[in-house]
Amino acid sequence: MIGSHGFWGPVRIAKKMHKMTLPAIALFACIYSFAILFAGVTVWFALRTLPLDSFREIAMIASFLICFVFYMILAQRVLIGMRPLPFGEIEQRTHTEFTYFVHTLFFLFIFNPLIETSLVPIPLRKVLYVLLGAQIGKNSFPSGVLTDPAFVKMGKNSIVGLQALVVPHVIEGDRLAFYPIEIGNNVTIRAQSMIMAGAQIKDGAIIGAQALITKGTVVGENEIWVGTPARMVGKRGGQTQTSSGCP
Repeated sequence: MIGSHGFWGPVRIAKKMHKMTLPAIALFACIYSFAILFAGVTVWFALRTLPLDSFREIAMIASFLICFVFYMILAQRVLIGMRPLPFGEIEQRTHTEFTYFVHTLFFLFIFNPLIETSLVPIPLRKVLYVLLGAQIGKNSFPSGVLTDPAFVKMGKNSIVGLQALVVPHVIEGDRLAFYPIEIGNNVTIRAQSMIMAGAQIKDGAIIGAQALITKGTVVGENEIWVGTPARMVGKRGGQTQTSSGCP
């Protein structure tokens, strides 16, 4: 169930956009500082006995960065565990909005730069997404960007192609909301496609390259969808082909 207003939101008088608050920035800054402190202390105690040479410096820097990211992931999971972000609309000046702001700062400053700049190799992205709350089945690999992993569920043997975007949030003017995205088993989402909030991609479906699956769209089992906005052009095993002759 999506709610009485659906994915496109209620009809209402326009208000100002959600605005980042100083308390949210201050909390994130404190978490960031403590993560730096804990990472430094951890590395010092773990590696202080290494001989003084260039290898020690490299090992300490690499270990510090890994520990820092680990502590930031841990802090983000603790925050969301204590103050979960619910499905649906987020109203202004609420505790949920505050949690969303802190959640967003984690991704803007830490997680998105890791993913979007390919600092995390594709084989390890699945591990990072799972640590951030995504549910990803066996032998499935998200090579693209899951902007809010905790709202994404992937089945088994599915692929999200390179530079594809899976976006469970809605930001439209003063509107802010989260709706989960479900990707079934044996699904192929090809490169540079975009899956928007609330979409459901059923088992065996194929989403063509650069396709746009709009909010709340349900792609049926074994269906092939292409285009912007995407539309069904056939089913796997059928005769429908693209202009290049490939199904």
